[in-house]
Amino acid sequence: LLQTYSDYFVVSQKNGLSQFQMMTAYLGGSAFQTVLDNPVTAYRQLVQQYAKDAAGKAVDPAVATAEATAVFKANPAPAALSGLMPRLIGVGFKRVPKFGILLGLSFFLGEDGTISTTAAFGASVLSAPFINPIRMIEKQQRAYFKQTGAERLIVDILRESAKQSFQPLFRGTVPLMGHSC
Repeated sequence: LLQTYSDYFVVSQKNGLSQFQMMTAYLGGSAFQTVLDNPVTAYRQLVQQYAKDAAGKAVDPAVATAEATAVFKANPAPAALSGLMPRLIGVGFKRVPKFGILLGLSFFLGEDGTISTTAAFGASVLSAPFINPIRMIEKQQRAYFKQTGAERLIVDILRESAKQSFQPLFRGTVPLMGHSC
């Protein structure tokens, strides 16, 4: 029932790929998608951040959109690329557990290369604790972009979070898990 390490590199007769090749393809596709998607994600996250004022009160969506657009116009390349490095690092930290759990569940369910809804759902829920801290770091990098025109350093975000036992990085993990339902 248990596979050996060398089995990870053996090409399956059914689909013509080894587990290593499949994981590499998943990760490569995720990295490519992340690079292409980053400007849109950066803009969306800026709009979300500007949706509340300094006092925490909701702002008119048109105002939040205008503020995010102004940041992009003032610093187009840095704004479009903001958060890209943690997102690419996140491809590893987020996708290795997600795809590992996905392929592991698929194997234990006896799916032999085909991915079921059960395996996909299980991977989404079980990988949330790995994914959410990276998402929070990505968002925090852009938190002061409007004021400074630059993203926050990951080291600074981790130091600040460490003072609170890293709890801020796990904020929203349960809703993320529920989002998979």
